[in-house]
Amino acid sequence: MFFLFSRHYGSLTGMGIRDKSPRASTRIILLIGGVAMAIISMAPPSSMASNIQLKGFTIVEKTGPATWRIRASEAVVRDEALVALKMIRARVLEGGAEKVWAQGDRGIYNTDIRTLDLEGNARAGTASGYRFSAPALRWDGKSSKITSRGGVELRTSWLRVRGRTLSYNVSSGIASVTGDVRAIWILDRGGP
Repeated sequence: MFFLFSRHYGSLTGMGIRDKSPRASTRIILLIGGVAMAIISMAPPSSMASNIQLKGFTIVEKTGPATWRIRASEAVVRDEALVALKMIRARVLEGGAEKVWAQGDRGIYNTDIRTLDLEGNARAGTASGYRFSAPALRWDGKSSKITSRGGVELRTSWLRVRGRTLSYNVSSGIASVTGDVRAIWILDRGGP
């Protein structure tokens, strides 16, 4: 079974198909065991969306040259634009290679503004070796930035930085930690 939520810039996969055409009613098509199909006409999305709950959920979205995938163990569609997620793992791929990953215990994906807010054991990492951890992280698909609120720790193999906020630009690879910053530079003393 799968769920597909079509928008002009992406799709969701999981447990049924939701047709997002601009008609007064919405159709839901359920594939049961890949054989049987049921089409149900329902009221507009705003009145039905809060009833959709899914297990084993994947969102795939293309933003410029990058493709990002968000996987969650559970999802609840709250309204037309908000999807509440549990046990999330997100990856940004560019040219087939993983550029950024992020994960958290729970979060909200906003399909209108293309953001993923992660909370509870929120972590992210980059192909260049940065690792971020914070109580909450936000991935913004439009600006290609990861930001934090409520404190952050940035780690590399040679540096540890703590502060109140983080801004990491995925395109440029530049990270900025601000607010009560503390840093530890790790020197390798085991050379020749």
